[in-house]
Amino acid sequence: QAGDLMQDLKAGYLLGASSYVQFKAQMVGSIASVFVSLFAFDLYRSLYTIPGKSFPVPASAIWRDMAELLNEGIGSLAPSVLPFVVLGGALGILISVAQAKFPGKAHLIPSGVALAIGMYLPPYWTIPRVIGGLVVYYWNRQSPRSHASYAVIVASGF
Repeated sequence: QAGDLMQDLKAGYLLGASSYVQFKAQMVGSIASVFVSLFAFDLYRSLYTIPGKSFPVPASAIWRDMAELLNEGIGSLAPSVLPFVVLGGALGILISVAQAKFPGKAHLIPSGVALAIGMYLPPYWTIPRVIGGLVVYYWNRQSPRSHASYAVIVASGF
């Protein structure tokens, strides 16, 4: 959220708006949003099952499952999940050891956080981002000048 607010301040600066007035407006909006979001969530919750078919909210399902795991222990996991938990832990340790042992090659070792995020988020979130990343990578390799001039503008449109 801080990055969003800073972007607003930068846009206001470029347009000649007073940063003090913008700051005050952002504070009013931040405080008002607490009450509006509580009301909106309560309204949605009374009309829909969250998470459900209409609002899958993948992040909330993940945090709900993590809370159940922490409260109920490993017994709350399906039996078929435990080998993957062990594999994920071992992979995390292996990545950390490899990055420490080969610092010159660390850029070739995948990020554990990136792998974990890829596992947490559903494919309809990750696949478009992978495709977009590959397009930008090849665009930058094929035409660095065009990429430097237009990549941010094109990405903003998506």
